[in-house]
Amino acid sequence: MLKKTVRLLWRNKLYIFLFIFIVGINAAPLVIKKFPHKKQVLDDYKIHSNKADSVQSNYIFSSDGAKERASRFDGIAKKNPVLYIFIALANLCIFLFLLIGIFVDGYLLKMVIKKEPLEIKTHELAHPVWNIMDVVKVSIIFLFLGYVFVLIEVFLIKIFPFLKNENLLMVLNTTAVNTFGIGVIFYFVLKKYKQRLEDLGITCKKFFYNVFYAVVGYLALIPIVLVIMSVTFFAVKWLQYEPPVQPIVELFLLEKQTSVLWISAIFAAIFGPLAEEIFFRAFLYSAVKRVTGALGAIIITSFIFSVLHIHIVGFLPIFVLGFLLSYLYEKTGSLVSSITVHIIHNLAMLLLVFLARAIGV
Repeated sequence: MLKKTVRLLWRNKLYIFLFIFIVGINAAPLVIKKFPHKKQVLDDYKIHSNKADSVQSNYIFSSDGAKERASRFDGIAKKNPVLYIFIALANLCIFLFLLIGIFVDGYLLKMVIKKEPLEIKTHELAHPVWNIMDVVKVSIIFLFLGYVFVLIEVFLIKIFPFLKNENLLMVLNTTAVNTFGIGVIFYFVLKKYKQRLEDLGITCKKFFYNVFYAVVGYLALIPIVLVIMSVTFFAVKWLQYEPPVQPIVELFLLEKQTSVLWISAIFAAIFGPLAEEIFFRAFLYSAVKRVTGALGAIIITSFIFSVLHIHIVGFLPIFVLGFLLSYLYEKTGSLVSSITVHIIHNLAMLLLVFLARAIGV
């Protein structure tokens, strides 16, 4: 037994070392408090790893904030009629999408009552050979890369002054980590287990069918999310809780440089969803499904997906979104459907944030 344990530890020595490194980084603040002369390096690290504490969102969830937004909206009607019309059209589209979504939900509910199967399979996934332990290893590498890139930033900003823009730095850091992370996943699947990209659901087979299923799925999601968000809104007001603004939302609301906004928008709308779907659906979901089955894997991965977005108020809406993403991946067998939904959702959120920025919220 002891020999087996030793062999197991030796085979995974790299991941044990990386895990110790991660624990050490997180334990550093406790040590630094005892050694004030070493505090500067930690301060530099904190500056570039925590970027979401400066903006409060009381104006979003307070009645005073609602009155202020209404006043600004009236001002826009006089000063910028084109923007006013665009906002009105956006509201009309949301209303129409809501009605279509209610119709789709009613149709799907009828299918459930009549026990009619939903046949939307476009690609048959092979049984995954990677397991939860592989997911743990990849996750450790993800975390390690995140800390490494943050530490590198401390030195890079001294060489490249333009990196002092914290918003740009955040996007570049996340992009780098995700790129390397996807590479690690591909290494495990393609190199270690000799699988194909198709085994992850990465295929263009019946591409437009998958896009159509994604659009219909997202329309069905809209009424559910709006109900959840309405309940959450009143609960937050009743509890008098002021949720913090997410870093990416803060970026789009406050960033002044157009180039940084464009880079951030491309990342949030395209690259972010692509990377997250490869990890959460193609890799994590498939591994968990081996143990729990489809329903259990959908619930577990949706929970993890929501928790890792670190936003209490948005937990349930993000959980429901994650549920839809995993469900579509399971039913279609293609990552195209879940990626499309994710991109549509992020584009919709970007539009709302940019409208809020234009109004001056």
